[in-house]
Amino acid sequence: MSIITKESNPELYNALFTEDKTAKEIFEELDYREYTTNIKHLSLVTFDRKCIKAYEKYNSEYHDFLYVLFFDDKSILKWNYSHQRYMYITCEELKAINKQAEELGWND
Repeated sequence: MSIITKESNPELYNALFTEDKTAKEIFEELDYREYTTNIKHLSLVTFDRKCIKAYEKYNSEYHDFLYVLFFDDKSILKWNYSHQRYMYITCEELKAINKQAEELGWND
């Protein structure tokens, strides 16, 4: 898997990364909020990884919370808490995720 950079693919980079907004702002536009209450328990999702950043959104379709989790090994997971299942991501969420990865220094 290759990392998308401005130099390698400028059009795709510009489509995925929103330069003028922070990841938090993009997630908030998608009705997520930064989750900081008890981030340690979210590491239990994968057991061997430490969750370092999380966003939460209430999903009325599932009557439950969705999480986008960023782990210390540079992995990312969208997860439905009560139903214990992984979820597909939208293109809009991908933009926010890519911006967060950039802010965490993962694209270096």
